[in-house]
Amino acid sequence: MPTLLDALRGAAELSASPRRPRWPWLAAAVAAITLALGVSLSSTAEADACAEVADELEPIWNADLRAELRAALGTRLPGDSLTSWAQQWVVLRTGECQAAKRAGRDPAASSCAQSLLRRFELTVEVLSTPHLRRGLRHDRVVSELPRPELCVDHPDDGDSGAGGLLELRDLDLRLRALISLDDLDAARDRQAEYMALARRHSARYHVERAIFWRGELRRLAGDLDGASADFARAYKRAQLLGADLFAGEAVLKLAAVAAERGELEVLDSLALVALGMYERAAPERVAEVHEVHGLGLLGGEESTRQRGVELLREAVESREELLVRHGGSAEPLSRAHESYARGLLAVGRASEALEYLELALTVHQDQFGHGTWRVSGILQQKFVALVQVGNLEDATVVERTILQIDDDAKDWRRYVDDAFWLADVYKQSGRPYHAIWPLRLGRDKAAKYGMVAELAEFDRTIVEIIHE
Repeated sequence: MPTLLDALRGAAELSASPRRPRWPWLAAAVAAITLALGVSLSSTAEADACAEVADELEPIWNADLRAELRAALGTRLPGDSLTSWAQQWVVLRTGECQAAKRAGRDPAASSCAQSLLRRFELTVEVLSTPHLRRGLRHDRVVSELPRPELCVDHPDDGDSGAGGLLELRDLDLRLRALISLDDLDAARDRQAEYMALARRHSARYHVERAIFWRGELRRLAGDLDGASADFARAYKRAQLLGADLFAGEAVLKLAAVAAERGELEVLDSLALVALGMYERAAPERVAEVHEVHGLGLLGGEESTRQRGVELLREAVESREELLVRHGGSAEPLSRAHESYARGLLAVGRASEALEYLELALTVHQDQFGHGTWRVSGILQQKFVALVQVGNLEDATVVERTILQIDDDAKDWRRYVDDAFWLADVYKQSGRPYHAIWPLRLGRDKAAKYGMVAELAEFDRTIVEIIHE
C-alpha cells in the first residue's frame, strides 16, 4: 500500500508525466488541481528533476501524523482536507521547480510557497497538540488555509500564509518582544488584537495567553491585584489544558508580583515551584526563573540581596552558555547583563555594574538601534551607577540622552516623569543643585504642553532646592 509521501510524490510526477498513474483517485485530483493552477505538462526529465519536492512535506505531514490526528479528533475529515491541501501545494511547487529548471534558475520554493508551508505546518502542529486544539473549530482552521494557487500570480508575496493560527502565534511572540523592548503602548494594542482574534477562533489556549499578557501589562502598570488575578487564572487554565510550560510561566509571574509586594517568602516558594516546572518543560529557559527570583530578592536585607546577586550571575552564565551552544538572538543575554548590573548596584558595586550595563547596551543597540525604550531603561541604570561613583560629567551626558529619547518620541508625559526621576537621583545622592537642570528642562515641557499640575510641582521643587 503506498505511503502518504509516495502519494504526494506521485502528485509531482503526475502533474508532468503522461504515464498512467497507479492510483486513479490521485490522478483525478491532481489533474483537476493542475488545470486550476495552470501548471503545464513538461518532459519526463523535468518531472524527474523535480520529483523530490514532495520530500519537503515529509517531516510536516505524513501517514503517521494523519493516523494520529484521526484518532485524536475522532474523524478523518480534517486529515483528508489537509492531504488535499498538501497535494495542491506539491503541484504548485512542481510547477515552480520545472519553470525554474527551464529558465536555469534556482528551483527553491518561492517566498509565497514557503509562507504557505509555514502556515500549514503550524496548523498541523496545533491540531496535533491537545492543549492547543482545545476549543478550536477544526473545519474552520483547515478551511482558512490559503489556496496554493494564489502563489501562481504572486510568487514573491511572503505574507501569503499570514493570518489564522499563524497570526495567533505571531501575536503571542510579538507581545513578548514588545514587552521585552518596553514598548508598552504598542503591546497594549497587540494584546487587545490578540484577545479578539483568539476568541474569534475559539482558541482556548490563546485566549488564556492573551489574559496572561494582560496580566503582565497590568503588573508593569502597577496594578498588582489585577495582574495577580490574571496570572492565577492563566495558571489554572494552563493546567486544565495540559500546557505545562505555560503553567510555569504563570507561576513565575505570580512570583514577580510577590516580589513587588515585598513578600519575599512567597517569592522564594513560587520561584522554587516555577524552577521545577521549567526544568521539566524547558530546561533551556531556567535563566528566566533565576532572573525573576534574583531581582525580587534585591528588595530584602543585605544577605538576601547578596543571594539575589548570585542568582542573577547564574542567569548570565546560563545565557552565555546557551548563546555559544545554540546561537540565535543575543537580546536575552543583554537582559541578563542588565539584571545582573541592577543586582550589583543594590549591593554597592557600581563600578562593576557599569561594565555590565555597557555590555547590555552594546548588545541591544547592535540588534535594535539606539532609540528604543529599553535603551532608555538601561541608560537610567547607567545614570544611577555614574552618580554613585561620582562621575557627574558622564552622568550629565546620559541624563541628556534619556531626555532626548523622550523628546524624539514626542512622549511628553514620559519626558516629565523622567525629569523628576533624574532630579530625585541627584537629590538622594546629596547633590541637589545638579537636580535643577533636569527640573528646568521638565518645567519647559510642562509649560509648553499644558501640564498644569506638573508645572506647579516643578516650580515648587526648584524653589525648595534654591532655598535649602
